[in-house]
Amino acid sequence: MYAVCRTRVLARNTIDTDNQNRSKVNPKLGVPVNALGLVTIVQMLLGLINLGSTSAFTAFVSVGVQALALAYAIPIAISLLNKREQVLKARWNLGQIVGPIVNVIALLWIAFELVLFSMPTALPVTSISMNYASVVLVGFGAVAAVWYAVHSRKCEFSGFPTTTDGCLRVDSIPWSSGV
Repeated sequence: MYAVCRTRVLARNTIDTDNQNRSKVNPKLGVPVNALGLVTIVQMLLGLINLGSTSAFTAFVSVGVQALALAYAIPIAISLLNKREQVLKARWNLGQIVGPIVNVIALLWIAFELVLFSMPTALPVTSISMNYASVVLVGFGAVAAVWYAVHSRKCEFSGFPTTTDGCLRVDSIPWSSGV
C-alpha cells in the first residue's frame, strides 16, 4: 500500500522523467494507471518469490521495513545534527527540551527496529532460516547509490507547484477537487 501511495505522489509531481507515459495521470480516473499497473506487477513478482524461497521473501519484506525506518531516521538525525534549527522555526514544534528527547527516542526505536528485522525467523539458525535482510538492504543501497551517481544527479526537481504566498497549489493536484 505504501508503494502505491508513493507512486501516486511521484506521478503527480512528474518525478519519473524517463517515462512520461508512466507518470501520466489518467484524467478520468484521477490516478496514474500505468504507474499503478507497474507497481502491481512488481508486487506480484515479489509475492512469487515466496514460492521459491521463504528466506528470500522474508528478506525482501524485512528490507522494506528497514528501508522505511532508515528513510525516517535520516531527516531526524540531520535535524538533530543541525540543532533542530529548521524545526524550531516551524509554527508548531516541541521546543528545545522535549523535541530533541523525542527525536533521540525515535532514533533509538529505529535502531531497535533495524536489529529486530535483521533477526532470523527460527532457531537454530541455518542457511534456510537465516534472515538476509541486511545483505539485501546493503545491496539496494549500493544500487541506489550507483543509480544516483549515473542518472539522478543530473535531474532537477524545481519543487512543488506553489502560489505567490508559498502555499501548495491545490488545483495543480490532478485528483483534487480544488478545495
